[in-house]
Parts: sequence; C-alpha cells; structure tokens
Amino acid sequence: VILSASLKLRSFGIDGTDPFTSHGSLMVDFMKGSFSGNSVMEPSDFQAPATKPLFGSLSPYTTTWYQLILQKNIFKQISLTGPVQFRLQFAMDDDDDSIQDIVRFYSGNAGGKNRPRLTITYYVPPAP
Repeated sequence: VILSASLKLRSFGIDGTDPFTSHGSLMVDFMKGSFSGNSVMEPSDFQAPATKPLFGSLSPYTTTWYQLILQKNIFKQISLTGPVQFRLQFAMDDDDDSIQDIVRFYSGNAGGKNRPRLTITYYVPPAP
C-alpha cells in the first residue's frame, strides 16, 4: 500500500533565460509502463499519449533540486512490478525571443547522487 510518492530532479545548468521565469510551470506527464513500449527514450515518446497527462508540476526544492509530490489519485497508476516514465514540458513552449532557453537536468545515467529519484513510501499489509 503506497503512503506517499515524490519525484525529484537535479538541474545542472541553464542556457539563455531561466525557463522557470519565462515559460511558466514545468508540467509532468505520467506513464504507467513506458510511452513507446521501450524503456529507452525514443522520439515517438514525445507524441505518445500519457496515462495521466499534465498531472502536476515540479517546484524548486533546493537551489538545484526540483520536486513533485504525487497526489494519492496517481498511486493506483504506479506499477508495483514494472517501469513508469515521466515526461516534462513547460506550460509555454516558447517565449518568442528567438533564443533557446534551456534548463538541464541529470538523467538516469548520471552518478548516484545526481540521478532522478522516484521515492515511494509504502507498507505491505499483513496476510489475512
């Protein structure tokens, strides 16, 4: 039984204007399993429908970490035996200044302390 869940991402740089100040909220799509059916990200993942589209947004947690506390209504969508994927997009796709505005996050391939974290607090109920 899941009691709480959170997603944390660590940023390591910004190019151009900080997108958090110019592009609005960083919205999160949730997918039970994987967007393309493959655990490796593919271009088609960005067009695939999500299990829960735009279900929340990341907020600053520290100066380099961003966090989303998952609400209880998403808990039943979290696979207990397989993968889940998250897809990010800013509320505004462009600020029309002809300059790329990028925030860079560490990926799952990063070293242990920098990689994204999905933290789930749960308990196993006693057998009847």
